[in-house]
Amino acid sequence: MAISDIDQLTSTHLRNEVHFFEFEVEESKTKFATNIFKVKEVLKYNNKFVDVFSEVDYVDGIVDIRGISIPVIDLLCWLKGIKSNSKMLMICDFLNVLVGIKISKPIGIKTIGWDEFVRSDNQKIIGYYKAGDDIIEVL
Repeated sequence: MAISDIDQLTSTHLRNEVHFFEFEVEESKTKFATNIFKVKEVLKYNNKFVDVFSEVDYVDGIVDIRGISIPVIDLLCWLKGIKSNSKMLMICDFLNVLVGIKISKPIGIKTIGWDEFVRSDNQKIIGYYKAGDDIIEVL
């Protein structure tokens, strides 16, 4: 990656833009996104999660990624109450806390202007934007 590419990516605030990582969750026709700067990596994980006691159904357990214990959130279960079988994890850093979020398919990176982003009153979805005929819900 050239220095000009890095400057382009990291100076989006000067152009009033934001980069989103778009992805799909199985059994949901909706596409989702999160700020690209929160996403550390996306990986396939075929090993079983370590079960932990949780009062909520959407916590699947803990996974060990290179010696770091990371809680796994079943996004489909959190949003719709349906358990996911996905073995793909999006590792995110939210306020210095690493979380593995189960997704089914990464789509790519989308850059939009903040004027295209619409805030939501929903407690789970912070907003949305249009991409062609699709409405992308932002977590």
